[in-house]
Amino acid sequence: EKPKKLELLFTASEHRYSSAAFHKHCDNVYDTLTLVRTGGGKTIAGYSHYKWNQEDNKHVHDKG
Repeated sequence: EKPKKLELLFTASEHRYSSAAFHKHCDNVYDTLTLVRTGGGKTIAGYSHYKWNQEDNKHVHDKG
């Protein structure tokens, strides 16, 4: 299987740190890599096979 192509979906500073904008760009996307720069200058990363989804303010873990 070919490696997946990386695509930037959301940048918090460009979207005014809006959770609505985050979900608009990221919901229903599987296999995501999330990078966070903390106020203290540290970088935190996480990977998930699950898709992002907001339903009644809950995150649903539904592997497709």
